[in-house]
Amino acid sequence: MKINIYKVASVLAIVSMVVSSCIVEDADPIDVGRDAVNIDRPGTTPFFFDPTAETGVSFEVDVTGEGTFSEVRVFKSLEAGGESSDVVLVGTFTSAPFTVAQTETELFADVPVGGEMLDENDLEPGDAFEFSYEIVETDGNVLSIVY
Repeated sequence: MKINIYKVASVLAIVSMVVSSCIVEDADPIDVGRDAVNIDRPGTTPFFFDPTAETGVSFEVDVTGEGTFSEVRVFKSLEAGGESSDVVLVGTFTSAPFTVAQTETELFADVPVGGEMLDENDLEPGDAFEFSYEIVETDGNVLSIVY
């Protein structure tokens, strides 16, 4: 069996180009020409259903960085059974830090999934409320937070 050196060299060259193009190196921060504003938020806030008491969620959010902001908009959605609700506005906050708090009734009130209003009895392991944020800078620029 003859080995064609040109075929082997071509395959090795292609493999090395593919592998080297998949390597991601750390990049320098991007200079946007202005001071940055960041959201400091909790990672995960558990929701424990207690049938004997009103249950809900509450967590603190802070805004950090050298930039200035006029407001922070907090949104939520519910993912249940592999479907997601629409994203709805929870509140608008003009100073930080601030607390986002919702009772169990408020959590489920405005996030129908698949056209159906759910309650705590409809949730399964893995279902989750997701909170997202927009920062409105004093110049009107809106920054969306992507996680």
